[in-house]
Amino acid sequence: QWYQRRVRAPSVPCSIIAPICPHSLSFRPIMVPLNCILKCKLNSDARGDALISFDGRHRQDFTKNHVVEISASEYPLPCIDKEGSMQDWFNGLQNTLQWNGRSTAQKPLEKK
Repeated sequence: QWYQRRVRAPSVPCSIIAPICPHSLSFRPIMVPLNCILKCKLNSDARGDALISFDGRHRQDFTKNHVVEISASEYPLPCIDKEGSMQDWFNGLQNTLQWNGRSTAQKPLEKK
């Protein structure tokens, strides 16, 4: 799926914060440095509480006095790339964004 692809080069040390089900096109992924700690909390004048879940499991109440801190792990997850990290990344972008691609149903150009 296009939304599962990496938009950053593998050599860029950052985390990507991406909305999963945005209700507007103005919600875009952002890149933050690896040493950044994000703190999520409800606005003090919010009309009510919210629900929060992690990995889509076990919704929990999220009230105005709760804070969730998100940071990069000190233990990175090793990944295996079939073609080397840069080539694999460029191929993923090419397939996702359909760069230089043609539909297989395209008819050949007729000569006059």
